[in-house]
Amino acid sequence: MPEKTPDFVSFVSNPSEIKVQAASEGAGGKSLPRFSMVAYTGGPLLLDGWSYPVVVDLAGLAIPSQKRPIRAGHDSQQGVGHTTEIAIVEGRLLASGVISRGTDAAKEVVYSATNDFPWKASIGAAVKEREFLQEGQQSNVNGRAVSGPAYIVRKSILGEISFVDLGADDQTSVTVTAQQLEREIQSMSTETKDTTTEPTTNNATAKAAGPTPNLTTDTVADIRAAAAAETQRIAAVRKACSGQPDIEAKAIAEGWTADRAELEVLRASRPASPAAHVMASGTNAQVLECAIRMNSSEQASQIEAAYDDKTLDLASRYRRMGIRGAIEAACAIDGRAAPQAWASESDVVQAAFSTATLPGILGNTMNKSLLAAYRAATSMARRIAKKLTANDFKTHTGYRVTGDAVMKPVGAAGELAHGTLGESSYSYSVGTVGRTFGITRQMLINDDLGALMAIPQMLGRGAALAIEKAFWTLVLANTGGFFASGNKNYISGAATVLGLDSLGQAVQKFRDQTDENGDPIAVEPKFLVVPTALEMTAVEIYKSTNIVLTGSTDKKSGATNIYAGSYEPVVSSYLGNSSYTGYSATAWYLFGDPNDIAAFGIAFLNGNESPTIEEVQQAPDVLGRGWRGYLDFGVCQLDPRGAVKSKGAS
Repeated sequence: MPEKTPDFVSFVSNPSEIKVQAASEGAGGKSLPRFSMVAYTGGPLLLDGWSYPVVVDLAGLAIPSQKRPIRAGHDSQQGVGHTTEIAIVEGRLLASGVISRGTDAAKEVVYSATNDFPWKASIGAAVKEREFLQEGQQSNVNGRAVSGPAYIVRKSILGEISFVDLGADDQTSVTVTAQQLEREIQSMSTETKDTTTEPTTNNATAKAAGPTPNLTTDTVADIRAAAAAETQRIAAVRKACSGQPDIEAKAIAEGWTADRAELEVLRASRPASPAAHVMASGTNAQVLECAIRMNSSEQASQIEAAYDDKTLDLASRYRRMGIRGAIEAACAIDGRAAPQAWASESDVVQAAFSTATLPGILGNTMNKSLLAAYRAATSMARRIAKKLTANDFKTHTGYRVTGDAVMKPVGAAGELAHGTLGESSYSYSVGTVGRTFGITRQMLINDDLGALMAIPQMLGRGAALAIEKAFWTLVLANTGGFFASGNKNYISGAATVLGLDSLGQAVQKFRDQTDENGDPIAVEPKFLVVPTALEMTAVEIYKSTNIVLTGSTDKKSGATNIYAGSYEPVVSSYLGNSSYTGYSATAWYLFGDPNDIAAFGIAFLNGNESPTIEEVQQAPDVLGRGWRGYLDFGVCQLDPRGAVKSKGAS
């Protein structure tokens, strides 16, 4: 006998009859299609996670409520309807109800059924007690003999029911119809045939395993009476177990009386074994990761490029998966039991992080989302600044080559002239910016996986904006008179309003920069940096070969633009923002190539330009564990000769 088996089972039916007829009247006079199914015939099943066939003893199956939600593909976001009656008849599990939801999934079920699509039903149940039959042993279950080796699930709790397209029990049927319940149950047992071949065109019903019962109206009445009695028992048990959901679950599953339930509450006995769904065959950590990314706002093209077709196909089945669905999937992959629907939010999160799969998948997926958002955010600062590296958080000193570094002719004896390095230096350091986040109670109650996955995307963009804010704050602050006449990198006056003539002044100022010996350093301007108010003028100068400037003093209609294509416009919304000290809607700049002589720098810890995301323990006001995203960087002034500022006004 294997040492470990799952704490859940899932019986999956195959189709043999699907009809859509005139619907029955629902609440408020609305017309609702009905469905009915032989969900399980009582025979052996081959299930994922079980080494031998599994037989669910229907005599020990607890039905918590006659009204159970019906979904598509076990997805809580794809509601279809609800059951109105669930019964065990002649060793088979029968269910019927109405398609009461207005979702796309509900419409798809009805539409597909009219086209004879072979829907199946998947029903999960929590395992409370199991028995292993050794080879050669036999037992009578559901009115038939079962031979070992096999598992018998003696006691279980019925979970939710879903329309799916995978089958395990080839002897069952699903019907979508508008007939009355009595006729539906009878049709499932009297209009049957063998389904070992493909369904025939007359949509005959599949033959169930064992002798086919001949249900009558009296039988249906008995079913209803038994269902009413069970409902009353469950209501009494729930009243006795108020505040003790675990004891309540066990009492309902094992058929306790209200008196026994009350006694167990007094003894404070706490059973376990919460329920979970068996995921589709082939579901693994990579499939779950892909499904989580599909439920985020990440671009489909990026996801499709990261996985093969098989993984994408399996993951697409969980495209509307919620947080609880991801937790259930991770538990199923790890062979663990998922939390029951009535479990507290903290217990659900604790169950999620007790798996080996989910924390790693979420961390990996969130890291990819964070980096994608960080790289997608437009960064003007990183285009015009030089990248620096710091190996710690201390203040570092860098040096500029200001001495005589021009190579000279080699002497007759082969000697080389000595160069000199000036003492001009600059300082820089890095600090840390970041945010923490976790699975909140609101997210869990709303079952909103998309909201959770949106957080790392916001943090990624936030990291990029943190660099922009720090950089442009430093540029505008003009610390130490960085842009000044004494540094030969500042022009002002009415003639400096952005236009062809003023641009010519700035270009000349840039090119006239010299070293400490008065020799030209031959640096070239590359970027025309402007606030949003000057964007149109900057783009016109860059793109137009003939200039008709309307926003400057030098209106040269039809004149040839000698600067066309020369200085790439860089537009920053920070330059003209009144929230920043030194802002101006008229000032503009010329910046050189940061790989030549850079005016400003951005330093990153150990050269890592990307933010990091890590799993962390959370504060008491956040459920379970969470994550933190952070980035280590700093900005600094480097060399005044790498940029020229124009006041753009008198």
